[in-house]
Amino acid sequence: MQEKKEIKIAIIVGAIMITVCLIAFIFQKSSTEDIEKLDLKIYKLYEVEGSEDEHVYKQCNASTDDLLAMNKEFKKIMNLSTSRQVTGKSIMGSYKVISNNQYVAFDNAKDNLAFRGDTMSMYEVPSTLYEKVIELCN
Repeated sequence: MQEKKEIKIAIIVGAIMITVCLIAFIFQKSSTEDIEKLDLKIYKLYEVEGSEDEHVYKQCNASTDDLLAMNKEFKKIMNLSTSRQVTGKSIMGSYKVISNNQYVAFDNAKDNLAFRGDTMSMYEVPSTLYEKVIELCN
């Protein structure tokens, strides 16, 4: 009688351990796929030496963890509705975040203004993306 209880407990514990391992494997696989699909680049605008009218974007360095965090904010900005659009304001585009063929440009973290390349419109949206990009590019 005692042996049957011990066998049942061992089977239950084994099933729980297998379930936990499967769940961990599934979550690890999805985060690995996110990293492989990640195509996010950040740029800062610089003035060309000797010419005040010419500017060029140079890529900034960022870790994979930083890019994953910024990707969430980037997607949030790219999914904004037209109710967040702003008219009559402009930016220089001192910083740019590009993913595939889409981009977001902004000047600073104070204005909360971002220009989306897909709609060619300015949006007012508070985001941690601005501060993170500025920190990495400076």
